[in-house]
Amino acid sequence: MRTIKKYPNRRLYDTKESKYITLARVAELAKQQEPFKVIDTESSKDLTRSVLLQIVMEQEGSDQAMFSADLLSELIGYYGNTVPSLFSEYMQNSLKSFTEGQHQLCNQFNADSMKVFQKMADDNMEAWRSIQDNFLQMGGPDLGDKDDKDRK
Repeated sequence: MRTIKKYPNRRLYDTKESKYITLARVAELAKQQEPFKVIDTESSKDLTRSVLLQIVMEQEGSDQAMFSADLLSELIGYYGNTVPSLFSEYMQNSLKSFTEGQHQLCNQFNADSMKVFQKMADDNMEAWRSIQDNFLQMGGPDLGDKDDKDRK
């Protein structure tokens, strides 16, 4: 596991390369799926998630944004929900399935490539059904009276 130290002056030091690195370099490590953690030098607190979120924020501010405002609002809605771990698990499984499908597509781009997309869609639907079944078994969220009125 590569350790990156974050100093109070906001500089990042890669202990494996023994040099200071930029946030762009950290983004490269993430894209290369190289395992790393970012540690605050003063508190020894793990800052990996906050650094990754900072990278996502910068990417979202560029011309290559992936998330619409509606999607971001929906994501925020899951915070404080009774089952955030199920949502997180679903998102991880969906991304994994998408990435695997993307690799398969690159490796087998031919007349059968639509089968890869179909398998990805089937895998995502199966993951969603599993999450939904678990969610419903847990009793789902407390929908309250407001939602009952909205459904009528």
